Order: sequence, then C-alpha cells, then structure tokens
Amino acid sequence: MPKSSDSELSRLRKENIQLQKALEAQLKESNQRTSDLSKQLTESLAGNKDLRNQLKDLQEKLDILIVQFKKKKSQRFRLEN
Repeated sequence: MPKSSDSELSRLRKENIQLQKALEAQLKESNQRTSDLSKQLTESLAGNKDLRNQLKDLQEKLDILIVQFKKKKSQRFRLEN
C-alpha cells in the first residue's frame, strides 16, 4: 500500500474515532434529557391528579354552599311574604 494511502487511512480512522466519541456523547446527553423529561412528566401527572382531587373537593363544597344559599334565600322570601 502506498504511503499516502496509509496516511489517508490513518486520518480517516482518527476522524471515525472522533465522530464515534461525539456521537456517544450526544447519545448520553439525549438519554439524560429523556430521563429528565420522563421524571418531569411523571411528576406533572401526579400533580394533575392531585389538582383534580382538590378541584373535585372544592366543587363539592361549592355545591353545598349553593344549596345552603338557595335555602336561606327561599326562607327569607317566605318570611318577607
């Protein structure tokens, strides 16, 4: 093999190694981001479930207050008439 071919081959191998290392670093970073986003999604879903429960509880309390308000309004109307 001519000397120029050997040096070209050596250069390409070095370049290939550098590209592989860069790709591995990008994959590692991508995997970490995916893991972080997965954790955030899990936490968000848990938070949404908690908020749904709180809203349901508040709606039930609001419904009770509305019924009480209507009863008082009805009683006042009857007392006035």
